Amino acid sequence: MNELTPALIAEHQIEAGWHFGLTAQARWSDLDGFSHVSHRTHLVWFEEARNAYLAALGFPLVSADVPGPVIRELACSYERSLGFGDGVVITARTVWFGRTSFGMDYAVWRQGLVARGNAICIWFHNRASSKVPLPLALCDGMRLDGAAFRSTQAPRESRLFGLSQTNPAAA
Repeated sequence: MNELTPALIAEHQIEAGWHFGLTAQARWSDLDGFSHVSHRTHLVWFEEARNAYLAALGFPLVSADVPGPVIRELACSYERSLGFGDGVVITARTVWFGRTSFGMDYAVWRQGLVARGNAICIWFHNRASSKVPLPLALCDGMRLDGAAFRSTQAPRESRLFGLSQTNPAAA
């Protein structure tokens, strides 16, 4: 369910271009030894946002018998730390899609940007152990969110390491 409202956008200074978001609150179990929200928590938040985003597009959580997303690549960069009890907004959007894969951007906000991430996902049938074409209805929903079709993913700069790379899985 999309929880992003104009009030949350204003309160957390969310940049333009984000149309889907969830709220969360940092729990005690989310903290590392320095009482900061652990890096793993951001990745869990991204996963929860991705699953809710796909459900909002009509593709709820999947089973081994139904195709769904698997992560090929995941990156996150951190701008500020968070602590126990901090309320945040996690945003998600699709930025491109191909025949069997798609790219998503994520961000965590608390009165400004806290962290930014991205992922390349493959639409995969677990039981058959193979990638499969994205459903047309999913592509239509991604287009409505501003994503563009790519017949192949162009080389891009890694956000973490500045390395040029191509994605042979995007088809």
